[in-house]
Amino acid sequence: MKKSLLAAIFGAAALLPLAAQAEVAFTDGRATLHAGPGREFPRIDRLRSNVRVNLYGCIDGFSWCDVSIGRERGWVDGDSLFVPYQGRRVRVMEYGSRINVPMVRFNWGYWDNYYRGRGFYRDRDHWRRQDFARRWSDADGDGVPNRFDDRPRNPYRN
Repeated sequence: MKKSLLAAIFGAAALLPLAAQAEVAFTDGRATLHAGPGREFPRIDRLRSNVRVNLYGCIDGFSWCDVSIGRERGWVDGDSLFVPYQGRRVRVMEYGSRINVPMVRFNWGYWDNYYRGRGFYRDRDHWRRQDFARRWSDADGDGVPNRFDDRPRNPYRN
């Protein structure tokens, strides 16, 4: 009986999502904690250089990463984060795929979990519209949202 209960507990623990596990990362002097993956999101805090943070994962391209420091949770530019790799620290943005940093997605439930008591939380509908506009704007008029454009459209090509 005790063995089967113990096996069930360890089995359930193995099924916990990997995204919940954090890796260690360190900041450089430009690191700023934001409430979402982009500089246009509200700033939570400016982080000093060489601060240890918990890294939960990054969005595609490792451009922004979900981190925590103490009780604060937010997003830091992936170019401002370093992780230990082969005895040295390397930038997450450059080495993220080699060291298997988990890929995560940003969704607005994140704000419900971490920012409910913040002043900007009451304006979340404004921030959602801003985020939607940023994600789906089409500056070059090619019918493809900017975030999916891999190069500017050639105006001389049909």
